Amino acid sequence: MLEDVYRLMDQFGHAEAKALAENWKRQALNQDFENRLAGTVTPPDDSPETLRQSLAQMDFRSRKDFINSVTRERAPFLEPETQSWRRAGYYLLQARLEYLEEIMRRSSGDNQHLEYLEEPAHSISNVHASTSPSVNRISEMLIKWERDGQRPDITIQEWRLAIRRFIDLKGDKTVETITPADIREFKEALLQVPKRVARNDRSLPMPQLIAKYRKNNCARLHPASINKILAAVRSVLSWCIKNGYIDRNPALGIAAPLPKVSAKSRLPFDSEDLKAIFEKSPVYLGQARHPKCGIATAYWLPLMALYTGARLEELGQLRLTDVKQQDDLWYLDINVDGEGKSLKTSGSMRQIPLHPKLLELGFISYIASIQRLKHTHLFPHLNHHQEKCTRQFSKWINKYISQDCGVEDTRKVFHSFRHTFKDACRNAGIPRDKHDALTGHADSAVSSRYGVGFQITVLYEEIKNIDYPISVTPWTTPANSTIRLAKQKLR
Repeated sequence: MLEDVYRLMDQFGHAEAKALAENWKRQALNQDFENRLAGTVTPPDDSPETLRQSLAQMDFRSRKDFINSVTRERAPFLEPETQSWRRAGYYLLQARLEYLEEIMRRSSGDNQHLEYLEEPAHSISNVHASTSPSVNRISEMLIKWERDGQRPDITIQEWRLAIRRFIDLKGDKTVETITPADIREFKEALLQVPKRVARNDRSLPMPQLIAKYRKNNCARLHPASINKILAAVRSVLSWCIKNGYIDRNPALGIAAPLPKVSAKSRLPFDSEDLKAIFEKSPVYLGQARHPKCGIATAYWLPLMALYTGARLEELGQLRLTDVKQQDDLWYLDINVDGEGKSLKTSGSMRQIPLHPKLLELGFISYIASIQRLKHTHLFPHLNHHQEKCTRQFSKWINKYISQDCGVEDTRKVFHSFRHTFKDACRNAGIPRDKHDALTGHADSAVSSRYGVGFQITVLYEEIKNIDYPISVTPWTTPANSTIRLAKQKLR
């Protein structure tokens, strides 16, 4: 987004500034024409003399309220007091001077030759008209955006839904006719969309959906969800700018205000939480509890998250071939190789040494049992045909943590294992660059872009120092349950 802003500022030269000012003057004179027809003319709150003085002194600060009121709507990427802003200010003051002189002529009785001014070809909204045919509808731009580069399946589906919702409300507009007012109206409509919708209502167009749930006192979409939808529309329009279809992004800077929060949305587990989960809960006590995800999945995924800091989906989508060995060291290769895999960012691709505790608990024996059943995935009980194979597991484990383990704080969920790992890295004295490498967090330093990163042996020497005050019962492959469930999966 910043790249788009800088590019637009660089391109905002004299031609664009003139077009902006001419467009404002045209609309202001047309509004005066309408007011005169309706008999509601009000005298202007400015005079040509003071404007001429401001222009003579190049004094834009005293007129910043007027300049900002125009640029905020028509060129929101212009930063006040910059050269581009001053350039726009110069032509806007000239246009306002010409507007006031025309208003004075009209007020002196010269109303016989008033003319409604049509938008000229050089208007700022038509700067790229020659390269932007009228058939460039946003639905077509979405298709072109999808084809231009590799996009994760989950991103494509979310972006399609966002554009579909926009079309529901505003129609399949050509991208050059989409205005900031359209995006604001879309944002206001999204604020009325219910958070949860009955299955039979999910295909309803957005206006019908809003109307049906209007009187229903239910939770609405969270502002963060709304901003994600707006970001999808913004990114498609940004792609249109880069490819010359439009000259500005009407969605730039428009977002739903996020609620102020005094506490973190996610918290790490403390020592008592970890004991409740790994020492006192049914899965780790070996009690007769076989969740839909499989007892092995329920046992290993929380432990792996605790000792690797990896995200849930990163672990759930692992294949057996992603568990690798270098000399005596075992490690996970987090990658996007193979169908159905996706990562949050390119920096999420990494290699994580397996903590000695995981090997001590029998992780290699678990792998051997899965290999004997000729599975390709490390956790075959997850639904690897879904966009996110851990979707159902995520719902189950978070309920399990709160209900079966007694962790009542709703800010403590499966993702808290990642926060716990980060704190454990700090407490173990692991340097930030190394625990960022373990968790796939980007390093902003320029030097981090050189080379391929730390060797597995270096990371292992750090990760082995992590320790938790828990005693976990080692894994033993059940004689019946895991094998039977796996065979059922095969059938």
